[in-house]
Amino acid sequence: MKRALLALCLIGALGLSIWFAWSLGRRSQSSPQATVSPLTPLASHERATKPRLNPGSLQESPEDFIDDEWQRVNESSPLPYLAGALPDEATLQFGSEQEYREALDTLYEAGVPVIDTIDGLWAVRIRTSSPAWRNIGENAREIGHNFPVGLPKPPTKDSIYSSQVNEPYGQNLLSSLGVDPGTNTRWGEGITIAVLDSGVMGNHQSLQKATIRTTNGDLSRDSVGHGTGVASLIVNQDGIAPGLAPAATVISIPVLNELGLSDTFTVASGIVTAVDGGAQVINMSLGAYGDNPALRAAINYALERNVAIVAAVGNDGAGQVAYPAAYPEVIAVGADDFLKRPASFTNYGEAVDISAPGVGLVTAWSGDQYGAVSGTSFSTPLVSAAVAVALQHNPHLTPRQAAQVVIDAADDIAAPGDDPFSGAGTLNMQRVMDYGQRGIYDAAVTGHNINTATDGTAYVQVDIGVENRGTEYLNGLQLHVNYEGHEETYYLTALNPGESTLQTLLLDPAALSNPAATEITSTVTLSSEDLRPANDTQASVISITSSEE
Repeated sequence: MKRALLALCLIGALGLSIWFAWSLGRRSQSSPQATVSPLTPLASHERATKPRLNPGSLQESPEDFIDDEWQRVNESSPLPYLAGALPDEATLQFGSEQEYREALDTLYEAGVPVIDTIDGLWAVRIRTSSPAWRNIGENAREIGHNFPVGLPKPPTKDSIYSSQVNEPYGQNLLSSLGVDPGTNTRWGEGITIAVLDSGVMGNHQSLQKATIRTTNGDLSRDSVGHGTGVASLIVNQDGIAPGLAPAATVISIPVLNELGLSDTFTVASGIVTAVDGGAQVINMSLGAYGDNPALRAAINYALERNVAIVAAVGNDGAGQVAYPAAYPEVIAVGADDFLKRPASFTNYGEAVDISAPGVGLVTAWSGDQYGAVSGTSFSTPLVSAAVAVALQHNPHLTPRQAAQVVIDAADDIAAPGDDPFSGAGTLNMQRVMDYGQRGIYDAAVTGHNINTATDGTAYVQVDIGVENRGTEYLNGLQLHVNYEGHEETYYLTALNPGESTLQTLLLDPAALSNPAATEITSTVTLSSEDLRPANDTQASVISITSSEE
């Protein structure tokens, strides 16, 4: 019965990969000169190919709301017009509770519309259509723009992975993270994760045994489905789409409306609610392209109470990480596909801390259904769940220290070492669980990374990454590379736990029998026994084409 249900659901699931909040990737027409692909085709998986919603069908861009009268009233305002911000709005941040209370009284007396307040932050959200707010605003510690969350106008997509065809995880999610089926049923026990999203349908068939609370008293509604999908990846307890930390407690804090939209001030309020509600980890699968003082203050409010904050970097394939992930103190999560490559849609930049599976994940959805979803929205709860597991198994750590364990335990992907697409690498739960253990010797080949722009010659540079994924110092490392009957052996530098190195291989396309499909196999060996030899070898097909092709 379950298999029949799964088959029907997965067919419908393709229509549910709607990429709400940060599930809004775009395709690019550019193509790289050289690519790396797996040597052996993967087993068949469901691919999430349903076209995403057009943001324009839900909300016009913020500039469309600007009119001459608004600009005339605000031309001398202490908060001038800023493209992308919500028009006719401002947020005021005060330095003390007394200043905050006095300002509120004055705002009400002056007839300035007060949209919302956050007592814990001494923050106010107002309409600026009335000029009376200006004198009051001058007494504020900070005046800020409020930005839309969910469907902001994205920047130009420029990721080098934009043309990549992503490979979905399907139902291989947990195994790909190093989790044996049935071994994680108690993971997350005693840890509380707040999910700031569109709500969670706690009465979903796969979530009825999970421990889920809410701040609005209603666990039967999620008109978007997004929050249910996010929570499912954490605490789902069925065999169709099992969660990573099913024993954790989830607090559902709805901050997105029925269209999946919100604003930075509302998200800031949700953060304070989460902290005051006892959350140790806060998950935000959402973002905006603008910094707001109230949001920044809410992040600090959580940090001062040692709460770990995890947020999505965005799905526009652009070199701009969304807020709140862009804040240095927030764990910024990118997405990768089943081949452990940065997803074509994931945003990138120095703020990225870690990557996690984010392509073709099976998860619960509203209406007692399941969906095949993609986006950094869905990578983020996996990292939140991992932080909860690390905290549960190491109770002497603070939540933020547990988050650092998760980052330090990531597997290097993309360019060797920290890189702007995956940060420290992709999530590996086996290494998270290894934290504090000694005696693990594990070297791994992390991948073949092409760089065609070397010194102006015709050679193509292939960087082969090697990482120490164990808990002991490694020496005596050798890398053996085979291609077209050639074998090269390299002696590598010693590596500390978690450290990476790379070896460069130069290929002359003119000397290759098949530049469009050259097989490369790399194997790393140790002077001692490698306790996890499955990751010692990686095989790829290097495809080199001209820029005209």
